[in-house]
Amino acid sequence: MLEGRRAAVDLQTPDFAALARSMGMAAWSVASAGEFGAAFTAACELGGPALLDIDITGFEPMRIVPQAPSNRGRRGR
Repeated sequence: MLEGRRAAVDLQTPDFAALARSMGMAAWSVASAGEFGAAFTAACELGGPALLDIDITGFEPMRIVPQAPSNRGRRGR
């Protein structure tokens, strides 16, 4: 609450795979890196629209490579 008013809400993430299937689209839910390959292959072999709902919370954190500083905005360059 913010000064007696709501500042945010907790929304539930929908089951996107179930939503896609309810409209006739092929869909897979992927919860781990080990499940990804089979789901991706099946989706590619389908030859039509497909949805992969990938829950990234089960994956290892990605290594983020720092970028070199930009020279934009520097005078004389």
